[in-house]
Amino acid sequence: KRDGYQCQQCGMTAAESGFPLEIHHIIPPKGSSELFYDLNNCVTLCKYCHARITQEEVRENKTV
Repeated sequence: KRDGYQCQQCGMTAAESGFPLEIHHIIPPKGSSELFYDLNNCVTLCKYCHARITQEEVRENKTV
């Protein structure tokens, strides 16, 4: 609801992409339930932007 039911990268809605929107953790929680449930650590993304951002993070060794 906070993000207007659209991807915060490209603006696509679930209806436009054909897939549910996804939640991306800005700082990977890595076992921290505090970071996992903190809405300030989350952003709404479409399937495509989420995959792209995750790949970029893996390349930069930000996540494992």
